[in-house]
Amino acid sequence: MIPVSTRRTIFSTLLLTFLIFTPLASTVSAVDHPNPPSQPAQGPGGAERSYPGMQSASFGNRPTGYRIFEPLDASGNLPAKPLPLVIFLHGFIAVDPVFYGDWIEHITRGGAIVVFPFYQTINPLTLRPSEYLANSNTAVADALVQLAEPGHA
Repeated sequence: MIPVSTRRTIFSTLLLTFLIFTPLASTVSAVDHPNPPSQPAQGPGGAERSYPGMQSASFGNRPTGYRIFEPLDASGNLPAKPLPLVIFLHGFIAVDPVFYGDWIEHITRGGAIVVFPFYQTINPLTLRPSEYLANSNTAVADALVQLAEPGHA
C-alpha cells in the first residue's frame, strides 16, 4: 500500500498540474485560426458563371493530341461571340483532363475555350522530356486550326 504522505504528494501534484495547464489548454483551443477569403459573387474567381454548360471533344492521338472544352449557353448552343483561349498544360504524369475537371469546368463556364494538349504518352517513361515542348506546340497549332472550323465558338 502507498503511504498517505506519498498519496497526498501525488494528488497535490496532479491537482496543481490540472490547475496550471487547463486554462492554457482552453486558451490555445480558443485561438481563432485564419480562414481563407470567401469566393466573390462576381468577377475573376467568382461563383457566377457566364455559361451553364460545356462540351468537350478529343482530337488526334497522344502525345500530339488534345482535348477542346467549349462553353454552352442555356439553350445548349456555342456562343456566337469570340472567347478567350486558355492553353491548360497538365502536370507530369497527370495526363488525363479528369484530374483537372473542376478547374477546367470553372474556366470554361466562365467564358473561355480550354485546349488541353496531351503532350505525353500514357506511360511517360517512353517519352523524353525534350519532346514535350514540340508535342505541345503541335497540339496547340492543330487545336487553333480545329477551332477555326465551323462548329466551334
